[in-house]
Amino acid sequence: DPRRQHNWHCSRYGLQASPPESTVDSTLIYFKAGSGGTWKYWVDDLMDYTKDYRRQDSDGEHVQSCSFDGPRASKDKACKFALEDINANCSEAQNFGYEYGQPCVLLKLNKIYGWEPEPYSNDSLPANMPDDIKKNYDGRFIFISCEGENVADKENMGPLTFYPGNYIQNYYYPYKNVPGYMSPFVFVQFMRPERGVLINMECKAWAANVKHERQERVGSVHFELMID
Repeated sequence: DPRRQHNWHCSRYGLQASPPESTVDSTLIYFKAGSGGTWKYWVDDLMDYTKDYRRQDSDGEHVQSCSFDGPRASKDKACKFALEDINANCSEAQNFGYEYGQPCVLLKLNKIYGWEPEPYSNDSLPANMPDDIKKNYDGRFIFISCEGENVADKENMGPLTFYPGNYIQNYYYPYKNVPGYMSPFVFVQFMRPERGVLINMECKAWAANVKHERQERVGSVHFELMID
């Protein structure tokens, strides 16, 4: 059933993968690619999710453009999330990659009032942190990693690309429920996933105050991908 999809919610800190739907309790993203495929439902769902971001085209009373050197999120102002920074591969024009068997999965952090990320010290990076993140670690970012859960999954998932990057800037925090706030997110795109096999994926958020508990899916999100 192509309508089965992932919905992951947790009262503690974690990640969510989208397309979301509150009425479907599944972690499977399944569709048939190609011109006669079953991918349109997924595209419509992502279109629906991102429509409010497309409306956020100017700084309103409670929304401002932020940067490391300029304004940051505050109790009165939220930071604008620039949808134009997302690569065209993960856009409506490209059907978010689904038509071509290169799906984009949206990853965002759960909203917890008052929370803001704490950086690791460079001498206390977790042993299980991916090497590419260790090499480029910068405490101003919450890094996001995704990998197959076992050896076969790691092979079958193929290369991944993150847009606008595998990170979320810390100036979006703390979250203060300001009117107009839109959660920052990243897209992970599967560039050459194997067809016809179930691929188990786990994505993690990396900050010193984000703990990873696999059984409870705290600080991480699990989903399966299958493309015919």
